[in-house]
Amino acid sequence: MHFVKAVKTPTLILVGDRDGEVPMEQSVEWWHALTTLHVPTQLVVYPDEGHAIMKPADARDYALRSLEWFETWFAKVPEASMASPSKPRRPAAPDRPERRP
Repeated sequence: MHFVKAVKTPTLILVGDRDGEVPMEQSVEWWHALTTLHVPTQLVVYPDEGHAIMKPADARDYALRSLEWFETWFAKVPEASMASPSKPRRPAAPDRPERRP
């Protein structure tokens, strides 16, 4: 948390609520800090999942969200628009973490 004020990169946080490697509470703390600093951030908590997302439906959701996030925030920008800063193609993530059903 010491360097959180330097973070500017849009951040997707996907975590299982039973993660023993990176406790969910740390992910929520990181999400809250980034949101407070207006860094585009999204937190998704997968119930009954650990550090590795194992349920097929959750694993699919994890993969699709990751692809969408990278496409939204890090897709190659056409050369013509490199001279001026571009705006993200979607609004900043919601103010609350999302919990998978």
